[in-house]
Amino acid sequence: MLVDFHIHYSPHQGEVLMLNGSTPETGYLQEENALEMHYLGDGYWQLTVNINSSRTLEYRYFVRKDGQTKRREWGDNHIIGLPEGVDYCTLYDFWQPESDISFLYSSAYTDIILAIDHPFKTVYEPDCVILKVQAPFVRKGQSIGISGNIELLGQWKDGQALNMQSERFPEWSITLDAKKLPESCVYKFVVIDNQTKQIIGWEWGEPRSLFTPRCMDRQMLMHSGMVYRFQEAPWKWAGVAIPVFSLRSEDSWGCGDFGDLKKMTDWAETTGLQMIQLLPINDTTLTGTWLDSYPYNAVSIFALHPLYASINDFAQLKSKKSMKRYETERQALNALPEMDYEKVIRLKWDYFKEIFAQEGFTVLKTDGYQAFFQENRDWLVPYAAFCYLKKERGSYDFQDWGTYATYSPEKMDNLTDPCQPWYQDIAIHYYIQYQLHLQLIAAREYAHTHAIILKGDIPIGVSRSSVETWTEPRLFNMDTQIGAPPDDFSVKGQNWGFPSYNWERMKTENLRWWKRRFQKMADYFDAYRIDHILGFFRIWEIPMHATEGLLGYFSPALAISPDEMVDNGFKFDEEMMTEPYITQKLMKQIFGKSAQDIASKYLIKNSIGRYQLKTGFKTQREIVDYFKKTEEDKSVCEGLTSLCNEVLFVTDPKEKNLFHPRILSANTACYKSFEPDQKAAFDKLYIDFFYFRNVNFWKEKANEILPELIASTKMLVCGEDLGMIPSCVPEVMHQLGILSLEIQRMPKKLGAMFENLNAIPYQSVCTTSTHDMNPIRAWWLENPKITQQYYQQVLWKKGDAPEDCTPEIAEQIIRLHLDAPAVWVILPWQDWMSFDRELRSPNPKEERINIPENSKNIWKYRMHITLEQLLKEHQFNEKVKNLVRASGR
Repeated sequence: MLVDFHIHYSPHQGEVLMLNGSTPETGYLQEENALEMHYLGDGYWQLTVNINSSRTLEYRYFVRKDGQTKRREWGDNHIIGLPEGVDYCTLYDFWQPESDISFLYSSAYTDIILAIDHPFKTVYEPDCVILKVQAPFVRKGQSIGISGNIELLGQWKDGQALNMQSERFPEWSITLDAKKLPESCVYKFVVIDNQTKQIIGWEWGEPRSLFTPRCMDRQMLMHSGMVYRFQEAPWKWAGVAIPVFSLRSEDSWGCGDFGDLKKMTDWAETTGLQMIQLLPINDTTLTGTWLDSYPYNAVSIFALHPLYASINDFAQLKSKKSMKRYETERQALNALPEMDYEKVIRLKWDYFKEIFAQEGFTVLKTDGYQAFFQENRDWLVPYAAFCYLKKERGSYDFQDWGTYATYSPEKMDNLTDPCQPWYQDIAIHYYIQYQLHLQLIAAREYAHTHAIILKGDIPIGVSRSSVETWTEPRLFNMDTQIGAPPDDFSVKGQNWGFPSYNWERMKTENLRWWKRRFQKMADYFDAYRIDHILGFFRIWEIPMHATEGLLGYFSPALAISPDEMVDNGFKFDEEMMTEPYITQKLMKQIFGKSAQDIASKYLIKNSIGRYQLKTGFKTQREIVDYFKKTEEDKSVCEGLTSLCNEVLFVTDPKEKNLFHPRILSANTACYKSFEPDQKAAFDKLYIDFFYFRNVNFWKEKANEILPELIASTKMLVCGEDLGMIPSCVPEVMHQLGILSLEIQRMPKKLGAMFENLNAIPYQSVCTTSTHDMNPIRAWWLENPKITQQYYQQVLWKKGDAPEDCTPEIAEQIIRLHLDAPAVWVILPWQDWMSFDRELRSPNPKEERINIPENSKNIWKYRMHITLEQLLKEHQFNEKVKNLVRASGR
């Protein structure tokens, strides 16, 4: 069969258009075997290929210059059937650029919100014309159709348009009998109500033209790659954010679990919400204490946290006495206002051990488990070994594991051999992970049947003591740690303690580690939030000797040389500016009347009258470790660690002759000692470094990583782009279809007090608050001065703001957010409850989930009412639903 390809694409000088297909004749979809098309002029390209090896052809176009691929089409491959009886097939394609609404092509929309109920196969047969169009904006109960000026196409009459079918939503197709088509006609694509058959929407613009050759004997003609020209207002949706552990049902075991997600799905459907956003759910177990409640400190990027297992979905113990004891303890824990992490995880592990002893090895013999094991063994076996060794060696630091400190597959094969006497202690982790997998898949499928999206969360880091740092240490920089520069959450910055990534090594491995991580996420979710997406542009690295974030630096970054500083009029003194600059005045400011005593104990005076920290107290880590062992005043510890921050520059860890200006260095004593000309010269360096110098460099780095990761799954992608945002970030996120995060009280415009919600981008998620912030009602109490400004400037109220956030004010705030142009408004569950006086929590201060500046924060918040009770609150639920509908969501 001869296949004649035609496409319009305007090339740049030196570029050629290439065709790559799935058949031997078209290169097996391997770009090195692609075929060069013929340029006909005016942007038109053509190529005829004789294909006899297959009845189906997948193909795509790309641009090559000087032997290198410069540009590829976006989205799925083109596809066509090559039926028997066809000798000649003519294809007219449109180049597929990145869609302005690429997020609508994610599985969150194509498989859930906009999914068609019954997909149909496209018909390919001789003597026919096939039209294909991309049309994602089609709600359930609707379909795309075609109406035109000829009888076959209904002569523009309502009710007589032809329905198109969708085999690969959002692509729609129709097969027309060429014998019934004139040489030329005009048509438009339309939206049809499937029940009434009436046209409910026409695409905008002039009608399209269709030209059909008179002789189509044993031929086939296809036009593909067209895009429906929608003229409706952009569609918008709403959702709810809540951690799994915060869910509360009558059946919970002291914290929310995967089984509770089904009841949360019921509530979302009842109230017209279409997304449930969760916090990370990977295992964080290291100490067995409340320290493990921190959901971003993952010990495995694949393993799910046993905390979220629904014990009710396990088999029951045969011992009635044991079941009665567990039920008593379950009820006591579930009655607590907050999660008691240590008691909950201990109770669940007691049950795991008993139920595994009773039926574990029977489950491990099932076909379902065997399939799960084979599909996941590459991470499951090391994870189980990690868990076993952590307990057996009495330490979660794998450096303490002797012969197992260095991972090797051979050692693992022996350790996890089923013949080993300790195998049961390893196999129990296989069993638990299998049960968690089944439960989360069930929750996801339940959500799908109710058209609800589950949205996950991918942390930017992993625990320093994790399966991944143990098994693949080459991918991490274990000699450093990451965090975030100072922001509204933490004036000293944040130190998360995670190792940074060895991106150069990861890129040599084709970003395999990250792609596997994203693809595993796609097993359970159709949307995800990238925690601290700025880390894919540059990350805030902190020296290991520091405990706070102020001594950090951006990595990678174009650090500054002394010669460059001199050229810009700044007199650089390395010893003075890279070591703590401590004066008598500074000591008195920090320590007051105790300054002299503290100086004599912890510092020495140098020859020029300034102080230096004594040996043993020169770094924050040394100071903190010392005070852990003493009963001395902890405020002295805080004061001494703050002295370590008194540097103007941080030395680059790789190039010792290059330097990074310390963040917020205008607050240092060194800067304050400068003459005006030196301050001006330094300010120029500082502003250029943090806001201009690295922008294009960081953009290049992100584009080396993010496009491949985003393309590795079909999930909807959202980025947490808060904090110190480089100017290149919005552009890259928009190009990749990543939704930004917009918060009214964290404006991205410099100098603004509150974000103008009417001006935020459509391609974004808008929310009232995150888990790192106070919900609406607690925020109202934070700062009366700011509250008053908000009351007058945003809510347009007169007089004094009320002391508490009333239900009426809370409702007005929620309406403002729902009316924003963002495609998604996802509010914390606490804020959805805030406008009902009877249902909202009595104490707003108990609703906060995390305090970022507190590294010892306990993550324990739970709903104050059960999901069963919430589902019975029909009046409240109807009000939520009406609010959502009234906003056009």
